[in-house]
Amino acid sequence: MGMLRFLLALAVLFYHMSGFALFGLPFADLAIRPIDGKPAVEAFFIISGFAMAGALSTRYRDSEVGRFYMSRVLRLYPAYLLLLAVEIVAAAIVWGPQMPQPANLWSAHDGQSLADRLAWVVSNLLIVGKEFWFQGDFYPWQFVNPAWSLSIELQFYLLIPFLVRWPTAHLVALFAVAAAYRVLIFAAAYPVLMLASAGAVPSAYFSLPSHLCLFLLGVLSHRLLGHWQSAPLRVALGPVIAMLLLTVLYPHYTESNTRADWIKIGYWIGLFFTLPLLSRVSKASRPDDFLGDLSYPIYLANLGIIYTALSVEPLRGVSAPVADIIVVGATLAIAVAVVLAVDRPMTLIRRELAARRRHMLAPAEAST
Repeated sequence: MGMLRFLLALAVLFYHMSGFALFGLPFADLAIRPIDGKPAVEAFFIISGFAMAGALSTRYRDSEVGRFYMSRVLRLYPAYLLLLAVEIVAAAIVWGPQMPQPANLWSAHDGQSLADRLAWVVSNLLIVGKEFWFQGDFYPWQFVNPAWSLSIELQFYLLIPFLVRWPTAHLVALFAVAAAYRVLIFAAAYPVLMLASAGAVPSAYFSLPSHLCLFLLGVLSHRLLGHWQSAPLRVALGPVIAMLLLTVLYPHYTESNTRADWIKIGYWIGLFFTLPLLSRVSKASRPDDFLGDLSYPIYLANLGIIYTALSVEPLRGVSAPVADIIVVGATLAIAVAVVLAVDRPMTLIRRELAARRRHMLAPAEAST
C-alpha cells in the first residue's frame, strides 16, 4: 500500500499548491487530474481501517490494548511534534502576518478568554481537537493544519481494538448505520449546512461520525477479503496498477455535481476490493514500504512549506515551474529526513518494546 499512500499524499500537496497563483497548477481546468484533497484524505481513512484491523489481528492480537495505543502514539507524535516546532520557527521568522503566527496562540486579542488560549495551545500540541479549528476564523491559530484528520484517526484508534472483536454481522450493521448518517448529513442536509456555514465546508464534516463508515469499510475489507493477501503476485498486479492509475487520473466534477459523489463512491468500492491486493504487492517490495513511510511527513509538512515559499521574497519572482520544483523538492527532502531521523528510530524503539514484552511474558506462559 506504500505507493498508493505516497500518491495520495502527493495529491494533497498538489491540491494545496493549486490554490495559489504562484505555482500555476492548472488543475481546476482539467477534467482528469490527480485525486483532490478531500477524497484523498477519505481514502487515507479507509486504508487506516484496513491497516489497523490487520495489525490487531496479527502482531497485537494477544497484546493489551495499552500496547496498541502506545504504538500509535510513538508512530504519530514524534514526527508531528518535530514538524510543529519547525513550522512555529518558520512562522516566527519567515511567514507573513496573514498566516498563522506563534503570538496568536497566547495573545489575548479580540477578547479571547484564557480557556480559548489554552484550547489553541493544547490542540496544537496534542492534535486532538484540531478538527474544531480547521477553517474559518480559527485558521490563524492552527499549525500543521492537515493534522485535523489525525485527530479523527486518534479517535478511531480508541475504538478499533474493541470493534475488531465484534462479529462480522455487527460490523456490517454498524457500517450501515454510519453510512446512513453520512448520507443524511451530506446528501439530504448538505445544502442547509452549506448555507449555515456561509459556503464553507460544514463543520459536521470534520468529525468521526461523518467518516466512521470509511474506517469501517477498510476494516470490513480486511475481515472479508483479507485472504486475498496471499494471492499470486501476477494476479494482484493488474487491479493494483488500475487503482494507482485511477488515483493519478481521477475524473473531476464540482462538489455540487452528483456525479462527483458517485465517482468517489466508486473509488471507495475500488479500494475495498484492492486493499488486500495492494498489501500483497507491498510485501514483495521494500521500496514500496519506504514510499509509504514518506506519505505521513509529506501530508503533514506540505502546507507549511507552501506558506514558507509564499513568504520568501526571492521566490515570488520565479516562474511557476521553478516554484513547483522547489516546493515539491523541499517537501520530499523534509519527508526523507523525518523518516530517517525520526520514524525509523521510533520504529526500532517500538520493536524493542514489543520484544521486551514478549520476553517478559515467556516465563509466565511456560509455567502455565
